[in-house]
Amino acid sequence: MSVPFEYRARDKTGRAVSGVIDAEDSAAAVRRLRQEGLYVSSVRPASRAGARGAAGRGAGAGAGALGVLSRGRRPSAADVALLCSQFAMMLRAGLTAADGLRLLVQQTSNRRLREALEAVRRDVSTGSSLARSFGRHGDVFPQLLVQMVEVGEVTGALEEVLNRTGAYYQREHELRAKVREALAYPTLVAIVALVVINVLLLFVLPTFVGFFRQAGMPLPLATRVLLGVQEFTSRWWWAVAAAVVAAATALRQYVRTPRGRLERDRFLLRAPIFGGLVTRTVLARLTRTLGLGLRSGISMVEALRAAQRVVGNEAMAQAMAGVIAGVEKGQSVAKAMAAQKLFPELLVQMVAVGETTGSVEEMMEHLATRYDGEVERAVKTLISLLEPAIIIVLAGVVLLIVASVMLPLFQSAGLVQ
Repeated sequence: MSVPFEYRARDKTGRAVSGVIDAEDSAAAVRRLRQEGLYVSSVRPASRAGARGAAGRGAGAGAGALGVLSRGRRPSAADVALLCSQFAMMLRAGLTAADGLRLLVQQTSNRRLREALEAVRRDVSTGSSLARSFGRHGDVFPQLLVQMVEVGEVTGALEEVLNRTGAYYQREHELRAKVREALAYPTLVAIVALVVINVLLLFVLPTFVGFFRQAGMPLPLATRVLLGVQEFTSRWWWAVAAAVVAAATALRQYVRTPRGRLERDRFLLRAPIFGGLVTRTVLARLTRTLGLGLRSGISMVEALRAAQRVVGNEAMAQAMAGVIAGVEKGQSVAKAMAAQKLFPELLVQMVAVGETTGSVEEMMEHLATRYDGEVERAVKTLISLLEPAIIIVLAGVVLLIVASVMLPLFQSAGLVQ
């Protein structure tokens, strides 16, 4: 039995349309509207009595596949990836955007994200576009997500765009997780090293030095220097701690300024050991964003702007601004990149080939995969260098402390003989 449903939708040009359609249920109504080339924002029974029933049937269709987003003040890359993939799944199952958002709200444990999704659902239910609704909560949803949703609405391929965006953020999450996981062991070794050194300086060395002084043994220069450092630190530890905190605070405040952030990021790109890893990570994010944007159908300039916002490095962002300015003046992307002197030759050449063959997005996705692999190899190389370096430094400091304790014993043994 068919019943009337009121709907709000957008056509392929992005124009808002509304009306009434007869269908057996809301899912059938959505399917018919999609067959007519419309992107559906909301569908509800024309009579209020059936509204809750239609919404309940829609919610039940996708509830089993929905997971719980992780807690956090702002959604992480993993949260955004999960949000995109689940939203796409609901749309594929035939739910309207409003019903899908309602289900996401019910299953989200992150209070800030839940409130933002509820606000988006209300806006969409009253006829607002998804992109505009997401854009009103820029402190919760990344700008790239807002852009991709807008592309999906205009092109009528929201489900496909959401799947691509979810895959993008999933790769971002995996890349960050690999870096954190690889740095966990060296960080633990460094902490253990500091603890061992402090125990030797604060407890072991003073005990032996007190014994040597009572016995009237002369202390060698190395022992006196180390003892002076230990005594100064014990007496003036509060001043040392205050100086360290003050220096760290001043540095943090300077890095928050535009000039400080720029100088820090330039240094990170050129650092002897970490520079290669930072550069490859930035380039992986840049090429992946460009590939996603172009594959989803946005213009080259908009894709470049999206990449500029997500590179996470002020020096690279300024270089991207120069590229955007050059492209807007009519230059090719490859020529504009080459003029910045910051992009590697491989990237410039691949962009040039892509522009010639009309496959820039494929080249960018290929480069993103390549840079992801280089990041993983760079992390492994860095760890293979950090671990022995930390152990050597720890062994050297411990050896110095032990030598400072043993030298007086050797000298006293020589005096006895």
